[in-house]
Amino acid sequence: MRRLVLIVSAALFIILPGSAFAEAKPATQNLEQLLIRSAVGAQEHAALASHFRSKAAMARADAEREKKMGRSILYTHGNAGMQRYLKERRSEKAQRHLASAESFEAQAERHAAEAARIAGESGEGSGDEHARSAF
Repeated sequence: MRRLVLIVSAALFIILPGSAFAEAKPATQNLEQLLIRSAVGAQEHAALASHFRSKAAMARADAEREKKMGRSILYTHGNAGMQRYLKERRSEKAQRHLASAESFEAQAERHAAEAARIAGESGEGSGDEHARSAF
């Protein structure tokens, strides 16, 4: 029975997407930073806000998945000490995902506010005046 649980859990780790177990890659983070720095128009900031809201939703879904895994018997094999460790680890990972979701949501709000500000200044949201004043 114990072997079966180990085989099933190993198979699930292989089958589940890599993004579920890995943090954002440095190349992705660098690309996001480049997009954030180069955003000058209201549409660009609105797109970034939408991007960060979707990342927040994914982080919340990851947190919920970690909570379910912590409650599931499939992921709590071993003796009592190991089970306690695995549940604590899942809880910690869920908390990290929730903290990431809050951070992404805050970034989304900042970009949405910036998009609204630029749209209010230019009247149509093109951001051309903002772009010229930035250089």
